[in-house]
Amino acid sequence: FSRATHAPREVRRMTTLNHYEGIDEIRQRLLAVELRRRAMHLVTGLLAVSALVAGGLVVAAAACGYWPDQPPRLLRWALLTGLCVLWAGGIVWFVLRALVVRYNLAQVARYVERAAGGKKLGNNLINSVLLASDADQASAALVQQAINESAAETRGVDFARSISTRGLRRWAVASACCTALLCAFAFAQGG
Repeated sequence: FSRATHAPREVRRMTTLNHYEGIDEIRQRLLAVELRRRAMHLVTGLLAVSALVAGGLVVAAAACGYWPDQPPRLLRWALLTGLCVLWAGGIVWFVLRALVVRYNLAQVARYVERAAGGKKLGNNLINSVLLASDADQASAALVQQAINESAAETRGVDFARSISTRGLRRWAVASACCTALLCAFAFAQGG
């Protein structure tokens, strides 16, 4: 076989990295939203675990504490096993999941667009993030124009308001109620 019989090798075009003006501002704001979202989920998870711990202790103490005699061994072991499973499951589901789950910039952009209302932002934010990360764009000028439009439209939007605090408030109330029940139960026992 000679070299002349082989098909010529495909020449790959080298792409250059483009840095678009205005994308850094958008990225910084999206990273701040992701950091706040993760912190909010972590605090919510810790409140949920504290509610599970206090509530589980109230149920177990009430079940065992008001038994006429010593509670049966099977009941004690079932309560202990149930509490351990509940607490471990709560830690894994609420806290570890909040520590592990991370959104990329495109996911955060989509999250902000949904929370801010699709009519106000449309899909300009996610488009600008995706266009800026794609090195094979035919026209850098069109990409720059899209990023400039997106940056101008989002300057008046508070991205931090896209994070809902509903779960945090609910778990804070649940944790406060369960802790208050546990304290009331402890004080009502006397000496």
